[in-house]
Amino acid sequence: MEIAWGIAKLKKAKGAGDSRFETRLAQLEAEFGQAMDSDLNAPGAIAAIEKFLAACEKPGLSEKQASQALALLRKLDGALACLPL
Repeated sequence: MEIAWGIAKLKKAKGAGDSRFETRLAQLEAEFGQAMDSDLNAPGAIAAIEKFLAACEKPGLSEKQASQALALLRKLDGALACLPL
């Protein structure tokens, strides 16, 4: 999934919500952290973001969940400074 497209979808989210969202959010943060701790593995960190965005697309996030996801992506982008937020 293209990151810009996934972020644009998050910004328009009005789904019913994803029951696994909290797990997915924690998994993104853990995988991103592991990648960055591994000699600043930026490709691995970006892959974690892509995986998260793809997983969140299918169930359709609620507006609140999308807002939480965007907040975490902004935080993570502090290390990358490359996300179209």
